[in-house]
Amino acid sequence: MKPAIDPVDTAAVAGMLRPAQPINDHRPAPQRRFGPLVGAVGLTLVVIAAIFDFVRADELDTDPTGAAEAGAVADGLGVFGIGAIQIGIAIVLVGIIVRLWGRVDAIVDSIAGLRQRAAGQPGDYFVAADGPAQYDPPGLLPIHKMASRLWAPMLAMGVAALSTGLVLQLVRASKTAGTETFRELAAWGGGTIFLGEVLILSGISFLLGTVLAALREGGTRVQRAGGINIATLPFPATARAFVALMMTGMMAGLTQFALSIVVAAKADTPASFMSWSVWLIPFRNVAVGLLLAGIVLALVTIADVLRFQSSRLRAVAFTRPTEELR
Repeated sequence: MKPAIDPVDTAAVAGMLRPAQPINDHRPAPQRRFGPLVGAVGLTLVVIAAIFDFVRADELDTDPTGAAEAGAVADGLGVFGIGAIQIGIAIVLVGIIVRLWGRVDAIVDSIAGLRQRAAGQPGDYFVAADGPAQYDPPGLLPIHKMASRLWAPMLAMGVAALSTGLVLQLVRASKTAGTETFRELAAWGGGTIFLGEVLILSGISFLLGTVLAALREGGTRVQRAGGINIATLPFPATARAFVALMMTGMMAGLTQFALSIVVAAKADTPASFMSWSVWLIPFRNVAVGLLLAGIVLALVTIADVLRFQSSRLRAVAFTRPTEELR
């Protein structure tokens, strides 16, 4: 029986977050430089799109055709620019995860060194170990594993959809306004480029889930190195809500793309095309709102985990390691 083919190269994705070579703490990570650069490019595109919007507003009464063409360029560049800024955020998040693993390695190495220096000299600042010795490190939850596997494919598909949508919008700008082709390209271009934005936001959400996975796994390593019982924060309600909001937002984004296909099929009838186009707006707003709300809850969860781990670090410093865990 042939082994199943894994569409995601898990080892390659993990290698992006946990380099095999030691991290240089005195040199900025490449993501630290590249992420803001991509964000700056996205901001520039947003400003250019705003200029085209000003042109559209100025020519709306005198040259409706020119205004429509300028609007097509503005729609494409504006959403693409926002997507580029989101990509910049994702790149910086990758750098944060890389540094997070470097922090875990540094703490583990430091604990090992301090334990060696204190060998045979326990001192009087240690307290008893916190309960019976046990080492049963909790594994990653399914959402952690899914996030660690899917953040890169989501970002890649998002960039592809954004680029395709931008091309469609630019092609639309070259067509005569008010024609069936112009309307059809508007539906396809708008739906595709917005799908790219949803996929990128989903990729950012999965990256935040990967941060939580790194904190969970790294926390067990630090506690194990310190020779204390391993404890993790129970799966909080904010994390459950984060997962629910993220999944619902992704579904809303896919729904708007499906509706865009329906709208494109109505391009031959202007009245029907306009009435169906109105349905796209709420789904797009809800998709972005749900994903952003989920990101807020993910950040809240990360803050709670860091607070919990701070107390465990103090336990490492002031608890005598048990014999079984030394």
